Amino acid sequence: MGYKSDLFGFDILNVEDLTMHPQQKIIYNIMENLFKKLQINNFFCGGAFEIIVNIEDIDKKDLIIEKLDSFCTAKSFYPLGNQWNEICYDSFYNLLHDALQFSLGFTAHKILDYEDSHRHYEELTKNINFENVKFFTNGFENPWRSNSYSSNSISDNTLDLAIVLVNENRFLFIYFLFDD
Repeated sequence: MGYKSDLFGFDILNVEDLTMHPQQKIIYNIMENLFKKLQINNFFCGGAFEIIVNIEDIDKKDLIIEKLDSFCTAKSFYPLGNQWNEICYDSFYNLLHDALQFSLGFTAHKILDYEDSHRHYEELTKNINFENVKFFTNGFENPWRSNSYSSNSISDNTLDLAIVLVNENRFLFIYFLFDD
């Protein structure tokens, strides 16, 4: 589906493979699985991709959702349309830290200590300018800070969690998968 891998292990997506209106083509540059690069995949099933995009107006949620759903389709995830949940920075911060520390399926099971999860958080977000950024997730609450978890699923897995940061020139798409 338009993917090839270069010598450095990056996945390159051909923009022509996306079915979009020509004026709204996403400029996907290099997508690198940061879970592999940072060896987070040794602890968690999932991935993280930093995608170079061009968002003309960061305040147009429908444009962000359209581009986010195009990326999901290209990576064989289910697009969610208006079912993506916009969250604030504090919710994003807690959700990502908890996801990098505990199991998604067994929420009381600690996998990494706080220091390691924070180090991974810093590495994942180091290229993000937090000045003008939006945050989205497929979940309805933080499963580690509530007594339950529900989400609009992006995969066929038993549980999944997608956490997305968007600014005017990049997406950071992070996902965790769990099957019982």
